[in-house]
Amino acid sequence: MAATSDSSSAKMSRLQICLCLVGFLDFLGVGMLIPHITNYLSSLGATPGVIGAVMSVYGVLQFFSGPMVGRCSDLFGRHLVLFWCLLLTGISYGLMGLTNSVAMVALTRIPLGIVKQTQSLAKSYLADITPKNQRAAIFGRYNAISTAGFIVGPVIGGYIAEDSADFNKVCSLTFITFMVNVGLVFFFVSASPKEHVTRTPSVEKFTSDDYSIKVKNFFATFKKIAKTQPDLFAIRFLSGLSMMLFRSNFTLLLEQRFETTPKINGWIISYGSLISTLSGMMVGRVVFYYKDIARLLRHSSTGTTIALICMTLSPSLTWFVVFSTCLSVFNAIARVCAVDIGIQRGGLSDTGSLLGLTQSVMSVSRAMAPLLSGMAMEYSTYCPSIIATILAASGIALQVAYPQHYHLSENGKKKDN
Repeated sequence: MAATSDSSSAKMSRLQICLCLVGFLDFLGVGMLIPHITNYLSSLGATPGVIGAVMSVYGVLQFFSGPMVGRCSDLFGRHLVLFWCLLLTGISYGLMGLTNSVAMVALTRIPLGIVKQTQSLAKSYLADITPKNQRAAIFGRYNAISTAGFIVGPVIGGYIAEDSADFNKVCSLTFITFMVNVGLVFFFVSASPKEHVTRTPSVEKFTSDDYSIKVKNFFATFKKIAKTQPDLFAIRFLSGLSMMLFRSNFTLLLEQRFETTPKINGWIISYGSLISTLSGMMVGRVVFYYKDIARLLRHSSTGTTIALICMTLSPSLTWFVVFSTCLSVFNAIARVCAVDIGIQRGGLSDTGSLLGLTQSVMSVSRAMAPLLSGMAMEYSTYCPSIIATILAASGIALQVAYPQHYHLSENGKKKDN
């Protein structure tokens, strides 16, 4: 009996490792390509406004496709849906490298917006196979390993794509990366055991509420949660739109303001991802010692706004990178504080729904930001940064007008003010 238990535990560990590698390869492939799409579109003659519209296609489709793909994985199994999503994603990126027009790039973004669901599917699979008491640890490990892919990817892509003519090489390498991922899932990730075991209520809630919210229940669930925290949704929307607006045409901004090369852009993006990862690892300690989470959210949001102002006025690339470091740190802290306050207000029983709805709110920001950023850049290179700063400041004003209602006590537990 013990041998059987050990065998099951070893199999679970192997599956967890494989799924973490799937997440890493997913971010590696995306990290190599995404920073160079705007530069390639610009070389094809697209204006910043058109570039923003093309990039917005992905976010719009993600808002609708995420719950539907998640539901399909509930009905037909994680393994099958993950396999086909990875295969179709790889093919779409490969076809993007064969395009020579803005319209064709936009067309290849359509299937990507529908099937690029690797992260949510992998986490849903992990929820199926991981015991409740180990789930937090494995999700933390998964996030760390996945993010490492986005640290390495931009550097590799930057070295390959020294000019727009090399864009197809990056697409080819991204295609190969996803095909390796397809092989990893096909040969080493077995079908999810969820059809053969009784899932715990927490797993059922995680997989159905967070990643496969049924359309018919979506608005009813939103109405229930919105009663307790409309201000938090507004704050998350404003802060998310602010950051995405600033980063949507990030490489284009660097090239126009500081005449950077794709290689330098890759290093800057990788550095930013590294700082965000390290900041995320330290947030827990900061929150514990700060005690008052509402005040910490307000202060970190203020720091984010100040960092945006300083980046907008930066006289050189060196100062720009210094202030972007501050931006990554403050933004990481603010995100965690907002989620923590939201969970405390809504109650643990609604955590899955809350996180799912938060993702939908962020999808709206993700869809709007590239288009707004592109239109703003039509007027000035500085315009997206100015609008992002105004949005961030609006988020602070909301926090002042609607203060949060709890902080940490001396022993580290949350209590109402």
